[in-house]
Amino acid sequence: MKKQKKTIEEKIIERFRKRFGRFYCDAVKQEVDMEGNLIVGSGEIEEWIVDLLREERKKLRKAIKKWEPRFKGSETDFENFLIDLFESDSIHQFYKEKEKTKHFKSVFENEQELLKAIIDIHLKGKPIECDPMYFKGNFYKNGVKEPEFKFDIRPQVLGVEKADARKLPIENESISSMILDPPFMFGGHGKQKEYYSSQTHGFLSWKQLQELYQGILKEAYRVLKKKGILIFKCQDYTDSKTTMTHCLVYNWATEIGFYAKDIAILVKPNKVYNPNTIQRHLRKIHTYFWIFEKR
Repeated sequence: MKKQKKTIEEKIIERFRKRFGRFYCDAVKQEVDMEGNLIVGSGEIEEWIVDLLREERKKLRKAIKKWEPRFKGSETDFENFLIDLFESDSIHQFYKEKEKTKHFKSVFENEQELLKAIIDIHLKGKPIECDPMYFKGNFYKNGVKEPEFKFDIRPQVLGVEKADARKLPIENESISSMILDPPFMFGGHGKQKEYYSSQTHGFLSWKQLQELYQGILKEAYRVLKKKGILIFKCQDYTDSKTTMTHCLVYNWATEIGFYAKDIAILVKPNKVYNPNTIQRHLRKIHTYFWIFEKR
């Protein structure tokens, strides 16, 4: 079978990919719309490409000298032609495909970067649909979009509907994704009574915490569609002994019917500790983000 000849456009794009693809990707990372797509016709991108062509003219000469004479016009016309190529659907699709090959590690130091990785991998780039424990919406910044459905048992900001995460005003199997961020401390001493979680979910004993977690897991399972994704944030807790809460969350979720698809870990300084006590356990500075899938 005779090999089909490449067009001039295909040849130029191929050369640019090999020689300048990485630099181009870096340059356009900031030039995205609210959906994460490249902005076509962005002045900043055009300017950068023109600068690149002018600065790297000698290096480019060998790569493009075959095709440049075919253009009737000035050097600027040729540069404009190349700009059009970079803004074409074909080149954008190429870089979009390249972005799909990026890899994330399971441990993060920034919560928004962690959430964006989960959204990219497990939600196929679509925003989280429901947050029934919204509080002040601290998840949603630096590129993490607000959910369509926002609830809280005691709304703190406008636009959040009052509802208990254990009894949501949502139909069965109607949500594609959800995030839960319940309180993790229990037992009660010191300033814990002042915490938002103590005021909204009662002053939690271990039994109350267990009932809350199991209740919100069951409700999440009810409202999620089949193959729907639940992101569950939790943290182990040490008082006189360490409670491995994330292990228990796994047990409770899988008993209901969830599949534990993935887990991410957020590491950052944790201010919740008593400096007057003798340390007998390692101080917990990490939280877990379970990714459960409804089966």
